[in-house]
Amino acid sequence: MNLGQKACLGLALSLSGLEAQTNLEMVEASSLSQESYGRDRVSYNQWLATSIDVGESEEAFRVSSVTLRARVLYSNVNVYVALYGTEGLRPSAAETFVLFDASSLAYAPSSPDSADFQLSPVEGSTGTAAVLQPGQRYWLVLGVSDHDYDQDVSTGLYEWDYIESGKQISQDGNLIQIADTIAAGGTGGQNWEPVSASPQSFGIQLSPVPEPGVTGLLLCVLLGGLSVRRR
Repeated sequence: MNLGQKACLGLALSLSGLEAQTNLEMVEASSLSQESYGRDRVSYNQWLATSIDVGESEEAFRVSSVTLRARVLYSNVNVYVALYGTEGLRPSAAETFVLFDASSLAYAPSSPDSADFQLSPVEGSTGTAAVLQPGQRYWLVLGVSDHDYDQDVSTGLYEWDYIESGKQISQDGNLIQIADTIAAGGTGGQNWEPVSASPQSFGIQLSPVPEPGVTGLLLCVLLGGLSVRRR
């Protein structure tokens, strides 16, 4: 690589970063402002998933955080929160896009009331595979992956709030939608079955994935042409 090409590459990267910073805006969809109409139980023997639809747009998204509204009856160190893809209209563990740090749920004291738990992605779980693509359905999953025999109830027991109806959309009106379909899973998150019911109460924050800087690429082409002519 000659000096011109190196300079071009550095300039392209700088401009790309500048364009990304000026164009990116956080996108959020949330049902947390809606009144809770009840709670569904979650344990090692019963998992739940609520669906998220990414609209048809030119943007892809990376998850920044999720917030679940839930009640802790018996905490479990193996509580599990993740974002799955879809296979056959069901949540698919084979397509785990994001794994969340659920420590706040794992060690929370028992409570008579629900609380909001904000969870961040586990470091290293948001690479290229974690990019959510337009026109796809994803599932926010809550379950307990194993027994915790140090607790009074080894299977763990949580209650995830739900709202009256879905179709809670992001502030721009079409990018992210909380859908009406939930799914119930059996022991250890097996044998998922979709159910048309009130969605669980949660919020999700996403950031658009930046595209390469067009300005920088054009300059690379021009500099590349000059380099060829000088030879």
